[in-house]
Amino acid sequence: MSAREDLADHLRAWRKQAGLTQEQAAEALGVDPSQLSRWENGKQLPKQNRSRDFAHVYQVDRALVSEKLGAAHEEDAGEGRQALKLMATLSDRVATMQKALDEILRRLPKG
Repeated sequence: MSAREDLADHLRAWRKQAGLTQEQAAEALGVDPSQLSRWENGKQLPKQNRSRDFAHVYQVDRALVSEKLGAAHEEDAGEGRQALKLMATLSDRVATMQKALDEILRRLPKG
């Protein structure tokens, strides 16, 4: 299970344990219910500074919330770094191919 999925599962479990519907929790957190749904489904990550809000609304340990949020954000950042490395590699390959194509075109007879 990814850290994002773990966070989503915890957010949903904490809300249910607090006896709140998504609508009630969203109102207490000051967000739209659709936003809370995206967090609980792992489609988006809440900002890390929301740990105090979740801890207060769901009556759970703030350190645990911060730990789960931090792990999910760290995982997300790692995936972003991997994507950037892949894009850089692809860009280098395209540049190499462009140079080869330019050389082929330069060697073709004119006219």
